[in-house]
Amino acid sequence: MALKPCKECKKEVSTQARKCPHCGVSYPTKNITQGCLVALILIVCIPFLVVQCAGNGSNESNSNTPKTAEEIRSDEIKKNFSVWDGSHIKLTKVIEESMHDPDSYEHIETRYIDEGKKLLVTTIFSGTNVYGGRVRSIIRAYTDTSTG
Repeated sequence: MALKPCKECKKEVSTQARKCPHCGVSYPTKNITQGCLVALILIVCIPFLVVQCAGNGSNESNSNTPKTAEEIRSDEIKKNFSVWDGSHIKLTKVIEESMHDPDSYEHIETRYIDEGKKLLVTTIFSGTNVYGGRVRSIIRAYTDTSTG
């Protein structure tokens, strides 16, 4: 247990004491400038870190170099898929429209193979059938990358 002088009466007090046993001041070994220094550091550092982290995640905002053909293709393909669950947006609509109970549709997994101007999309999903049983199905479809 370390001892330090009290900030008021200057008598030695434990660094863990909440009150000085001599003069009664609260947190006798805590210096207010220490707390202010920590607060100042946090006020300055946190916004700096947020700006740095936000800037590092995107090549588009920090880079003036043109995109490669692969990056353009990747962006074109990504537009066809949900950022939420990875499902193919238009294929999901077609599946739901063909189901007996569209509200029971549950996306499980979607994969694709890039074949140039088209994608071979495989979606695994589940839903209820006419008898109320839950069934799992797989559908494969070719989709145009430009129109979805």
